[in-house]
Formats: sequence, C-alpha cells, structure tokens
Amino acid sequence: MAQVELSSQLLVYHFMFGLDYKAGCPCCSSIADGFNGIVVHLANHDVTLWAVSRAPLAKLQAYKRRKGWSFPWASSFGSDFNFDFNVSFTEEQLRCHRQWETDPPGTLNLTHGFRWFLREGGADAEGGGADGIGGFEEARE
Repeated sequence: MAQVELSSQLLVYHFMFGLDYKAGCPCCSSIADGFNGIVVHLANHDVTLWAVSRAPLAKLQAYKRRKGWSFPWASSFGSDFNFDFNVSFTEEQLRCHRQWETDPPGTLNLTHGFRWFLREGGADAEGGGADGIGGFEEARE
C-alpha cells in the first residue's frame, strides 16, 4: 500500500476489482462516481478517502483514467489486506459461509464496503460496513 499523508480520519472504500476482472464492479463504479465531488467536503472535516482493490495498480490506474476519477486508489495486490478486513474470501470460506446457494464457486470471493480509521490523542480506532450504500444492497436482494 502507498504511504500517504493522512488526516485524523481515514475512510477506505473496498472497491471490488479482482485480479482477473476486466473492469471494476458496476455497483462499486456507480458508488465511486460520486467520490470526486465528496473528497473536498471530507477533507474539510479532516477525513481522507481512499479506494482499495485487489487488482494490480496499473490496471486500477487505467480504469480510473477511463472513468475520469481523481480520488486516490491503492492496490492491495500481493498482500492479505482484503482478507484481513473480511472483504476477500478463500474458496474454503465460501464453501462454509455461502450467502447465495445459487452462486457458482469462486464468483463471490470479494465484497465491497467502507472501513474507517480514527487516530486521536495517540489512540486508534476502526470500524466499517456496507449497509445501504447508495441503496444498492437493498436493490440486490
């Protein structure tokens, strides 16, 4: 992951763009379409926004240029970052915890969501979720 100068609060969007994806997830892309406009407002509240995806950085940068986005986007390629924050899953985890029994194996190995990190007075905190992002979660069900 890139070294970045952070505010006291970091908001990370786990953007579904897997290693073998040709393009970003359509739902994640729709959500990210609003990021360019919001980063300045977040910065005014001491919040830095970054997107993170598993695909290699060159693939993310090409897609970012194509979409006309300017928000920061990092690659977690080659690391356990996504697994550490439970937004990527192994085949074994999928077999044990499959949400939609009709999904073929290997198709649901990523999920999206926000995770926030707070640094204040020498203490750190973090949390996250994806409930109701842009109404997409409700629309999928």
